[in-house]
Amino acid sequence: MKSVRCVLFVLFCFSCHTHAQNFEDFMSRGDSLLAKNYLEADSLYTLAEQLAHKNKDERQKALILTRKARISTNKTEYDKSLKLLQEALSTFRTLKDTLLMAQAEQNMGLVYRYTKDYRQAAIQNKKALDLWKTQNDSTLIGIGYRDLGVIYRKLGQLDKAREHYEIAASYFNPKKNRDQLLTLRGNFSTLELTEGNYKAAIALNKMDLLYIKSKQKWRSLSTRYRIIAHSYLKLNDYEMALYYADSAVAAAEHSNMLDAKMKALLTKSNALSKNGDYKSAYRNYRSYKKLSDSAFSIDKAKEVARIITVNNYENQKTLDSLHFASEKAILQQSIQKQTTQKRLYFVSGLLAVIVAFSLWFGNKQRKKLAEQKLKEKNLQQKILEDELRTTEREATRLIEEAKHRTAYKQTILEGINAIFESQPKNYKKEFSQLRYKLSEDIRHESESLFNYKEVNVLQNKLDEKLLTHYPTLTKSERQMCSYVIAGLSIKEIAELKQTTLTAVKAMRYRIRKKLGLQSGDELQTFIESI
Repeated sequence: MKSVRCVLFVLFCFSCHTHAQNFEDFMSRGDSLLAKNYLEADSLYTLAEQLAHKNKDERQKALILTRKARISTNKTEYDKSLKLLQEALSTFRTLKDTLLMAQAEQNMGLVYRYTKDYRQAAIQNKKALDLWKTQNDSTLIGIGYRDLGVIYRKLGQLDKAREHYEIAASYFNPKKNRDQLLTLRGNFSTLELTEGNYKAAIALNKMDLLYIKSKQKWRSLSTRYRIIAHSYLKLNDYEMALYYADSAVAAAEHSNMLDAKMKALLTKSNALSKNGDYKSAYRNYRSYKKLSDSAFSIDKAKEVARIITVNNYENQKTLDSLHFASEKAILQQSIQKQTTQKRLYFVSGLLAVIVAFSLWFGNKQRKKLAEQKLKEKNLQQKILEDELRTTEREATRLIEEAKHRTAYKQTILEGINAIFESQPKNYKKEFSQLRYKLSEDIRHESESLFNYKEVNVLQNKLDEKLLTHYPTLTKSERQMCSYVIAGLSIKEIAELKQTTLTAVKAMRYRIRKKLGLQSGDELQTFIESI
């Protein structure tokens, strides 16, 4: 079991690592295409965004927002860009990621620079600089001071701009960060040019020409040549200005950047004009104008193509979103249907279990009740058998006593008969009455003995039925029922039980009440029907 858990954990970690790699891959590819084709970059960022939503990673979602903000900036949708950056900044603050917060603040400052709101740009860049200072990264701090210097130059605060450039240089020099120093010297040269320090601007730009050329940064090289040429024009050194203007045009042709070539041709045209070569100046100006017109046409064509592409992209995106929404709705319906079926199956299974348990428990209870009734019936049967044996013994004893009494009375009767035969006639009447009375007594006792035998037989047969149907009847009451069904009268029953007539009537009343008889119902008939 532990090994299975370990394997699952490794697979989970591998899956997370793969997702992270895919996200970083989409982001890097999108960043490389951002300057060339932001529509393709946007599609890559969309794929990265899907992974971020799948991973539920808020940091990745915020990074996507910063990239989309850059796309909006390229499309000159500055309000949208600021809104996206503000949302990303809020997430970075929640995550307490200082570095990303600083980058978001810097990007917002850049957007404000594009909208020429330099004061707000300065505020945003100061916030970014304060955050970078907490990271103790000299390169980032130097970049922050350099960007603030550019903004102060745009605001016309040249002293502040120079101060910030110098601070930035102090952060770049210890680490000998040549690329950052290269950019900073370009900013310094622009500041010197703005202040009219043309020789200082020339010296600053010449310091980096060989390094820029070795790196084949043709656009930057063309810009540096053009600034040097412009500075020489201001110093009235037209030959040097023309030389560097030619170099600017050649570097622009290497860079294959239309705007750089246009600026270089215009600078060369001014240099030729100052040298007195108006024909060449006019030719270069004509070239500049053609490039300007073609650039305008190209820009318009690009704008039309961009609008068409964007519209097609947005339409396709809308169709994809509708298709995705439709598939999502179908999937949700399928999931809901499966959930309903599972619930139905669960409820049906639960009901089946309950019914099966109820049947099993009911059968168990019925079996237990039947066994209990059987035990009670066996107990009643045993009681009846005991009562029957007791009754038989009692009947045998009574019959023997009755026989003895009858034999004794028969002996007396025989003696009286003998005396009667030997006495005179005046005593015959009295002896005759006594003999008759004794004979009747013997006959009556014989009949009573016969009735007792019959009642005993009836009682044995009736007891079991009465116990089954009317278990509330007592033993004495069941015996009374057997006397009634034998046809004995109340007087005979009283003589047989050796009790009073009132007691017999009271017992008959109780029996009728327990049997549920009405006033008009015959007790003997009802008992016979049982």
